[in-house]
Amino acid sequence: MAYFLRKEKKKKGTYLQMYESFWDKDKKQPRTKNVKSFGYVEDLISGEIPDPVKFYSDYVKKQNENRIKVLSEEYRPRVFSTPVELNIGHFLLYSLIDELDVKETIDILASQMRFQFSVFDLITQLIYARVISPCSKSKTASHVFPYLYGSSTISEDQVYDGCSFIGESYKKYIDLFNRSYESYSKRDLSNVFFDCTNYYFEIDIPSDDKQKGPSKENRHSPIIGQALLLDADLVPVSMQMYPGNESEKPYIRKVIEEMEQRHNVSGKTIQVADK
Repeated sequence: MAYFLRKEKKKKGTYLQMYESFWDKDKKQPRTKNVKSFGYVEDLISGEIPDPVKFYSDYVKKQNENRIKVLSEEYRPRVFSTPVELNIGHFLLYSLIDELDVKETIDILASQMRFQFSVFDLITQLIYARVISPCSKSKTASHVFPYLYGSSTISEDQVYDGCSFIGESYKKYIDLFNRSYESYSKRDLSNVFFDCTNYYFEIDIPSDDKQKGPSKENRHSPIIGQALLLDADLVPVSMQMYPGNESEKPYIRKVIEEMEQRHNVSGKTIQVADK
């Protein structure tokens, strides 16, 4: 949605109007509508406005800038004020992660990027938020993070930057948490559980492993597949991402074998199905 200056040729001359472009949800197509009429160029010329076209082009540009600021404040806040109430429902998870003692290693892995935020804080806060109030990353940054007791200030842009960095080498973080977990708790691998799912991305053009495929939401957006392996206590052992346009059937055996070899799983593998 944006404003633009419409210059319409008429018998009396060029008529200037400010129009708005918008998406019609009912007709599912872009449309425009008149917001304000300025008048004919010849009639608008004066000492203060020697060039009406340039004057009102600048006016429309200013209106667009003001509108973006208003929408940014209303719908996509980047910072937040201190809330009155704080959520402490994640204290058990906080204790568990603190016991795993992975902060120093994660800080070292992220030190090369010189982020203005802690990647460890980002990971832990995303975990807490996912348990307390699952929602989009955008809403998590503005509506969940501020209410976590002891949370750090992390903006929406920083969430995306951090997730992109972690996603490039997510297996390192899985191995790190696995080693820390197994250092004080013996895993039960007598039976392991395997399942696949997929997630859609709000992008127009497929890219890399984000390809169009059968989405569980019946959408036509590019998707990515996720395979997950759990131990007998339902604690995650491993995860694998794969292109969304590939069938999970031939991929299941490949992923299971890779996970079993990587984590020395010798017990029975139970495939979870929901169809």
